[in-house]
Amino acid sequence: MSTSNKLKILHFKSGLTKQQLAYLFGVSPNAINLWMAGGHMSPTYEDMLDRLTTLVNGLPAKGAKNRLKLLLTPGSSGYSEFDRLRTRRNYVQGE
Repeated sequence: MSTSNKLKILHFKSGLTKQQLAYLFGVSPNAINLWMAGGHMSPTYEDMLDRLTTLVNGLPAKGAKNRLKLLLTPGSSGYSEFDRLRTRRNYVQGE
């Protein structure tokens, strides 16, 4: 499956907006649009896409609205899964 299709499916299944996806990836919304249109995605971002897709597919919820709620709702630590993903991305890129 193409990277473009993977990203489109993730966008649909997760309920995340393009702006939220851009924030997670640390890129502009224009980059998300470019990737969705078939533009080149670096291997680092492809890996992030695969990990995010695995996470979203493993959420115990049906429907984008419920998955989005699980991604954005803070857990007992006070951080949402969305927050943890963003923090992890910053850590990996900072190495």
